[in-house]
Amino acid sequence: MTPWQRILLRSAGAGAGAILATGLLLSAAVWYSGRPKHPAPWNANAIRATYDGVRTGPTLDDKGGTKQELWFYYVVTNTTDLDYKFDQADQLTLMGKLETERSLLNADYLTIDRPVFIPSKQSVRLKVHMPSNDFKEAEPDYHSPEHKQYHDKLLQHINSNFDDLDGFVLYDNTNRYQINFPGGWKKRK
Repeated sequence: MTPWQRILLRSAGAGAGAILATGLLLSAAVWYSGRPKHPAPWNANAIRATYDGVRTGPTLDDKGGTKQELWFYYVVTNTTDLDYKFDQADQLTLMGKLETERSLLNADYLTIDRPVFIPSKQSVRLKVHMPSNDFKEAEPDYHSPEHKQYHDKLLQHINSNFDDLDGFVLYDNTNRYQINFPGGWKKRK
């Protein structure tokens, strides 16, 4: 074999190897980009809630009458640099947090006020609604002497009828935010 034939043969081999390597790299890149993407983890620090109190109040029932509800109030703070808002129910999942089982309870009867708008680095007071489970006492005037007795009865009712409830968790499926609402009404042992 002449020297120019050897050079030609080596060049053809190197070119074929380069084409094969490029094809393998392109195939790997296409395969890698086509893999299913894992969702981002839930961000539990973007929006924070602190317990602010519990009250009762009337709400409309399915038959056009009224029924008594428990209203759990929270101060919710947006720690992000962007305004936060939600309106659509299908965007949210609100669950009860159970203490004994250390699990979550998916309950359709739990609701939260909507729409919600929390400006960047600001706080808003929100209300989580839950059926009262037959607590029928009407709330007296906040400044009346009977209000403390009413509030003590309400806490006793919650701690005896919902003794395993230790707060709520709201999942914003669009933004992947997890908002933890602590159970500040519980009497600690």
